[in-house]
Amino acid sequence: MNFIPRAQNGKSVMELLIVLTVIIILVTIAVAQFGNAGVNLDRQNIAREFKVSLERARFDSVKRRAIDCDNMSRVTITSASSFSLLMDLNQNGTIETATEARVVDFADRSDVRIVGEDTSFPVTIRFDRRGSVSSGPCSAPVDDVPEVVFCNTPCTMTTANASNSNIIFVSPTGTASMMTGGTTVPTFSSPAVSNVNVNSQVNPLLAVWDIANSNAAPSPSVDPSVSPSVDPSVSPSVDPSVSPSVDPSASPTATPLACAYGQRESEGCVCHSPMWVRTNGKCQ
Repeated sequence: MNFIPRAQNGKSVMELLIVLTVIIILVTIAVAQFGNAGVNLDRQNIAREFKVSLERARFDSVKRRAIDCDNMSRVTITSASSFSLLMDLNQNGTIETATEARVVDFADRSDVRIVGEDTSFPVTIRFDRRGSVSSGPCSAPVDDVPEVVFCNTPCTMTTANASNSNIIFVSPTGTASMMTGGTTVPTFSSPAVSNVNVNSQVNPLLAVWDIANSNAAPSPSVDPSVSPSVDPSVSPSVDPSVSPSVDPSASPTATPLACAYGQRESEGCVCHSPMWVRTNGKCQ
């Protein structure tokens, strides 16, 4: 018996090593990309939490019409890894620093840190009754609020870019926006606000009543010496000579009743369908 040899195909060791190397490279890139996605998500969540705190503080000051600096809702950056929100949580109209401050510390949950040029903590961002923003101490407030940069360490203002940082910017009117790192922050001029005296009456017919002093009488600005402009000499335009057009001599017309079965129309009734007048003169 003769055996015919068959051709056999196979892969060399070098080819297997090349395939394995390519697979390892692809897996490494995928794992690195997945890891960066998680780091970016953590940084964006922290920056977004800071932005929401700013929006809550602004809404609370506008709602309470906060005028005094100490009573304005605010967000204070206490360190590179923490900030606090102070607002009227119990809704009694005033801020209680000892019990209503909420601190957010992200030092143990991420490598994200707040960076800035010549940043000196604490940094306070407060909002007034119009929602406008200010910073600095109450004794010397300033309208210029620097942008807040959240960056994955190691990072500085020079190395911050779109892949490792996010910027929270607050406009002079108090609008907070979140941008990617390296974005040019817009500049705005302070809005022109006209000051109106709180004791002024915009409507001259409106009297301001002082609730705190219940004995105070309202002081309308209407001049009592001005006489009313109603002309009493105007006579009514009704003409008493007009007589009614109803004719009293008209007599009402009575509508005849329907005839009953077997009744004649000569009896003062009318025969209606489905009955009709038979040859005997009756309605049947």
